[in-house]
Amino acid sequence: MLTILRRNILSSVILRFKSSSAPNTPPASAQSHIHPIQIDHHSLLNSPQAQSAARAHIHQLLAQPPRFKQTLLPFVKLNFSTSGGKGGQNVNKVNTKATLKLELDKLKSTVPAYWIANLSNSHLYAPQTGQLVIQSSLTRSQASNVDDCWTKLLATFHSASQAGLVGQTSVAQSEKVKRLKLMEKSRTKKLKNIRKEIKSNRSKPIY
Repeated sequence: MLTILRRNILSSVILRFKSSSAPNTPPASAQSHIHPIQIDHHSLLNSPQAQSAARAHIHQLLAQPPRFKQTLLPFVKLNFSTSGGKGGQNVNKVNTKATLKLELDKLKSTVPAYWIANLSNSHLYAPQTGQLVIQSSLTRSQASNVDDCWTKLLATFHSASQAGLVGQTSVAQSEKVKRLKLMEKSRTKKLKNIRKEIKSNRSKPIY
């Protein structure tokens, strides 16, 4: 009886020693997790996990325009200047033209690496300064022109986030992009109608 008890105690000690000396290997799910910021074009091509993480990050950051704006607001610089061309007596006197600038290097801790690579190929990218430069003089309203800049920026980020993903975009994502385009088209039409109405009112005689 004493011999059996000693054997049980010895076995217990050996098991404890093995468990304490074994390396702490994270579970498979943790090993396959890829942080969205680390995703580049190479990982997109070679890792299904990177594809999945990229799509999740697109939904997290771009699905809600207010959240997107709040995320990028600290990195954005806005300037205002006079609009050129025809349009009335104040068109060249009031600072209503909006210019939005966003330095891509400052986004490295915020968006995936492949987004930045794609954004640097955009026609809105100025290589001399390393910035995205977006302008709007659609209306004589400074606030409306700023909103128009943000709409253009969101559309640019959507395009950059899609380039490099394997396979077709999901139906939900495609519909989302379509809705954004329709919203932008509708908004542009409304702003043009406002401008037209303002010009029409100015031309009416005052009695």
